[in-house]
Amino acid sequence: MEIHFEIENRCLLKCRHCSSYATDAGKNMEYSVDDILRFLNLFNEKTEKEIFLTGGEPLLHPQIVEIIKKIKKEIPHTKIGLFTSGIVKENNDLCSLSPETAKKLSECGLERCYFSIYSDCKEQHDWMTVCNGSFEKTKETIEVLEKNGIEVRFNTVVTAFNIDKLTDIIEMAKEWKISEVRFLKLICHGRASDSWTQIGVDEEVYRNIIQNIVKKEKNIAITASGIEDVIPCRKFSGRENVLRRLLRECPAGKQLWYITYRGEIFPCASVKNNDLFCIGKISDADIEKKLQKYEKGASGRMLCKL
Repeated sequence: MEIHFEIENRCLLKCRHCSSYATDAGKNMEYSVDDILRFLNLFNEKTEKEIFLTGGEPLLHPQIVEIIKKIKKEIPHTKIGLFTSGIVKENNDLCSLSPETAKKLSECGLERCYFSIYSDCKEQHDWMTVCNGSFEKTKETIEVLEKNGIEVRFNTVVTAFNIDKLTDIIEMAKEWKISEVRFLKLICHGRASDSWTQIGVDEEVYRNIIQNIVKKEKNIAITASGIEDVIPCRKFSGRENVLRRLLRECPAGKQLWYITYRGEIFPCASVKNNDLFCIGKISDADIEKKLQKYEKGASGRMLCKL
């Protein structure tokens, strides 16, 4: 099971595809760590859980180390990761993560990070983030986290701007000894809707390119969203999940949950801007019943295709 918690809505970048319109003026999460723990305890303790803290930029949360510590203490078998750009601020300047903070994150139980990488070319990557120097700062944070034993993977949102660079990104991942590249289908929400004429990708073009990559690439793990009939967006274990993969079912609302910084619960990040898919709030007294009701009715269809 994979559960994502937006602990920040702030971000120092202004990525052209950002579904959250995240800015430096955003907010911390509007729920508590205890709310996170209560939510996690709704699920069978034997269920393997992988928790990702996301945003915005989760590294901007002033209590990120304490949040990870508390989750690991209360639910010790939970794996914890981040979705991050690796870029923070010090004395009003953008910078990479310090070795001291990387060490603290490793010691408190952080196990892996998915880094937002949009090209192997730093100029193209920086164009997408609207931040000169972001590629180099992200690379520096990757290096300092790896030195502290934290596994690094790539997250790449596929756009018209980088669709011809995907194999180059994979080759860079191999050079950097990255264990997985996850390609994400671009969703027309947030800033992406403003930039769609520049960065939007035809669904069939996306499908064909990812399909060709999957056929050829055998030396690194590849996952991709939005094309379950080609490749699963996540690789869950267990008998039920093997069957789900065979049936090409989407895990949203069954093995995947997404909680926004406001505490709203969605079956997947791809529909977090659609109130029709909001199941409730993490602090609702009857949230367990709401989750059970939604899960029973979940059809297995890919929500990111709606």
